[in-house]
Amino acid sequence: METVYRNETLHEETEHYTNATEASDFSTGVPTSITTINDTPIVYFAITISGAIGCIANGVVFTLLCFQRNSGKNVCNALIHNQTAIDFSASVFLIITYAAKIHGVPFTDSWGRFYCKLFDSNAMYALGINASSAGLMVISVERYTKIVHSVPYRVRFRPWMKYVLLVFPWIYSVLISFPILMATSDISNGRCLPLYFWSADWLSEFYGYGTFIWKFLLPLSLFIFCYAKILLLIKTQSKIHTSNTANAGQCLLSRSEKNIVKTMLFVVGCYIFSFAPLFIYLLLSVLHEACCPLASYKYYIVVFISYLNIVINPFIYAAKSEIVKTLIRKTGKGTHHMEQTSTVAHSTIVT
Repeated sequence: METVYRNETLHEETEHYTNATEASDFSTGVPTSITTINDTPIVYFAITISGAIGCIANGVVFTLLCFQRNSGKNVCNALIHNQTAIDFSASVFLIITYAAKIHGVPFTDSWGRFYCKLFDSNAMYALGINASSAGLMVISVERYTKIVHSVPYRVRFRPWMKYVLLVFPWIYSVLISFPILMATSDISNGRCLPLYFWSADWLSEFYGYGTFIWKFLLPLSLFIFCYAKILLLIKTQSKIHTSNTANAGQCLLSRSEKNIVKTMLFVVGCYIFSFAPLFIYLLLSVLHEACCPLASYKYYIVVFISYLNIVINPFIYAAKSEIVKTLIRKTGKGTHHMEQTSTVAHSTIVT
């Protein structure tokens, strides 16, 4: 079977292109056929800076969670810890991908082909961002099962299931990211053409529609279902608690569960806010709508907004998560205590 090229007519004005690549949003996997002009490194620089901020913020939150005693014994805390590790990885891959774009990669040797298939195809960043989406779905299902179906959860949940939930996002992301992105990306005439080489022309459009359904509508439906059920149950319980007196332990547990749910609602809301514009824009582009050209600043704006997801998440955990807030307070108190001790010691020496 012959390989079908989605766009047989490539731009001939190659002198206007520096390290030009075929434009696609590879984190979502929707293919395009417009060549981007890399004469605006400020776009790549801004994306690299956002990746650096995400890397630092996620690294700090991940480190703080590492110092929390027995945090791994709580399933949801372990999943949130895993989620920060995923976002940290996505930030690192984002930095590598766009820092190399700024510097420029010659697609003339084996290193160039390696970079094209693994990074310029966005396979590595897609690994992180698809794992992040899968991780949010896993946390949502775990919260739904534990809160809405608490009795079966306590009876049937086993310790080994926690490790399955931790590993699942990574394995899932590898399976849906690497095969297609790497198989359909290659170098032609000294340029990297991601998501360009298909065995049949209709497969690219099918992949575009399937991506919109699988990577956006499916998580969105799952989030709405799980958290609608959870919020409905919390509302019902609050009515019962107002009419009946519960013991302090139950109230404390209820507050803890509510805090986790609030945190995840903000994270899920951030995910929807970040990726909805991009997925809708790309869907309209696949439908060949004139309002959504891919070689435009509108496209870069929605892409940049999607990248902000991994930057905002750690700040949500720091602002809403009781674990992170407690650790930050303890760290602040410890630093303040060390400063006071140092001051007292200095005064003693002077005296």
